[in-house]
Amino acid sequence: MTSIQRQSTTITLVVVHTGVLAISSPENFVAAADEVIEVCAKGKSFLGQLMPDRARFRHIEPRVGGVVHALNLGLSFASSEWVVIGFGDETPTYGWIDSLCAILAVPGSSCIHLFHSEAGLDIPLVVVRRKAFLYGPLNERFACDRLAALQWVFQIFPQQTRRILPDEGVTRHRCDFIESHPCPPVEAPLIGLMELWHELDPRLRCGLLEQILAAPNATRQSLFALLDSAQKLTSLQSDPCRSGGAYEAKHFWEFNSIDYIRWEIYQPDEPEIIALLQKVRPSSILELGCGAGRNTRYFASSQRYAGMDISMNLIGRAVERQEPNSVGILCGDITIIPFADACFDLVFADSTVQHVTPEKIQQCVMEIVRVSAKYICLIEYTEEESEDGDWFRQIHMFAHDYRRLFEPYCELVWHADTALRVHPARKEVFLFKKRKES
Repeated sequence: MTSIQRQSTTITLVVVHTGVLAISSPENFVAAADEVIEVCAKGKSFLGQLMPDRARFRHIEPRVGGVVHALNLGLSFASSEWVVIGFGDETPTYGWIDSLCAILAVPGSSCIHLFHSEAGLDIPLVVVRRKAFLYGPLNERFACDRLAALQWVFQIFPQQTRRILPDEGVTRHRCDFIESHPCPPVEAPLIGLMELWHELDPRLRCGLLEQILAAPNATRQSLFALLDSAQKLTSLQSDPCRSGGAYEAKHFWEFNSIDYIRWEIYQPDEPEIIALLQKVRPSSILELGCGAGRNTRYFASSQRYAGMDISMNLIGRAVERQEPNSVGILCGDITIIPFADACFDLVFADSTVQHVTPEKIQQCVMEIVRVSAKYICLIEYTEEESEDGDWFRQIHMFAHDYRRLFEPYCELVWHADTALRVHPARKEVFLFKKRKES
């Protein structure tokens, strides 16, 4: 599955389970989905045999982490405009995706839709516009995938103060897309639900989830308090970079990539990457600062891909997202690139070179030029957008003049601002073609 074409009102169905599917009619579940991604730690695929077009199906086996990590991993491979999150115990009616698409196609549709069953059980089916995941992945501290999805909908998404999506909000619908049966109400501490989720009977899980949705003021506040406590425990560790110490890239990125990693699922610069691949069709690609591997799916059509990052924490997640064309991901400093001269058609970096200190930037540029055979593409923040901006006051951010730095060795063949502004600073894309004499 290497296609990166985007179409409106297309559906990716991401189903995560622990090795047992309780779907009563799985053929109805996957029918009409533009893409199906099944994530299961046990290794066995249940849905693949129901997919007549194998190009629209992907089976993923997470190497580490719990069920929410697995769900994040599955979501990171989605390519449609909309994502339906499934948990392997739904009971769909025939034609449910077609009916859902009819609602999503309405102009001005919200970013998130919760579809509730008419059968008496008020546990929603979560449908998210894929672009909304630029606000971050699901919180992997949860033992329960459904709770993590709901917490993302009700807390992570609404908390963003800088709105950048044209369609915002959460819309609730009542429908008969999913048939289910009412469960008796069950009272239990929220912490027990989080810790014992996988040991509970499925009907008991549904009752507990129904309670959480029915008591937003008390139960959800308790949930958020637990999350805040966990975050405070994590932040108790000392970070010299943030307490007056000098910036040292290796330490900074190892420390700041331990827990919550933003934008693993959606790449805000996706339009620019797709446009790049339309302009340049490289047979070999080196990605500098590959991070958690969110970009590997865009480069899957090349013959060879290699990734490089300074953080082992990020590399540990990136290896799970490798495509068949990957020759490996290595840990290293991009000012000393361990590859031969002119061995990649394209050297690509997104939000990476901006972290190189001024005293090392010239060496970094020379290394990038050295390993590139044809093209270099950088997508980087370049300047503040306001006089009182503080984007480049951060200890790890440096505003470089990329046109001036690469001009002696390359010709600038494409230059533009990025379409989606995530931060209050200017971000630009630079595509350079290496001169033969370089």
